[in-house]
Amino acid sequence: MNDKKPEYCDYEKWFEDEHKIEISNKTKSHYVSVTNKIKNDFENSDVWIHFINNLDSIESQYLLEKNYQLFTQADKPKLDIKDFNSFFLKTYRKNILNNDSWPEEPSEGWIVPDNWFSKMDMTPIFRTSFEANFR
Repeated sequence: MNDKKPEYCDYEKWFEDEHKIEISNKTKSHYVSVTNKIKNDFENSDVWIHFINNLDSIESQYLLEKNYQLFTQADKPKLDIKDFNSFFLKTYRKNILNNDSWPEEPSEGWIVPDNWFSKMDMTPIFRTSFEANFR
């Protein structure tokens, strides 16, 4: 293995050279498939449904207590999935940039397609946001 850390533009080639893993359209499609399944499962979970169903109550309670609206928009929050390129960049930071053991594997091991979803924190994969007023 080369001691010089690869630039991000060379990261896919590094994967292929060092791990014999091609980051192909199939790899990217698998990521999209799995993240859509995770998103769908979460959107149908009791936690999310309960939360969404209680937003009006939360808003009303805040308005009574603070005499001010909590949310700046009436739309219900939507979950957004991190696109593959952003996710792949995150693996680059963990595998290469922030790897204090370079050129050896990071202390938690290499993050490769076979273990992406078990080694990566879920927060980089999907998120939501609210526009809120806090007073």
